[in-house]
Amino acid sequence: VNYIYDNPWFRLLKTEVEQFIEEKYGKAYMQLIKLKMELKDIEAELKTIYNQTNELEIRRKEVKKQ
Repeated sequence: VNYIYDNPWFRLLKTEVEQFIEEKYGKAYMQLIKLKMELKDIEAELKTIYNQTNELEIRRKEVKKQ
């Protein structure tokens, strides 16, 4: 137990939190959360790639004009 501004708080490891969630809500719920996080990461990466593609298309048009 650690204290911040006289309030106790616990430092938990990710594995401890995941184990607690699995015990309380079940493995299916934990898997659903992991899949949602993975989907969010994939969508962010796709957005980045899309933006890079647009920038490259603009650059290509500029080069073709010259």
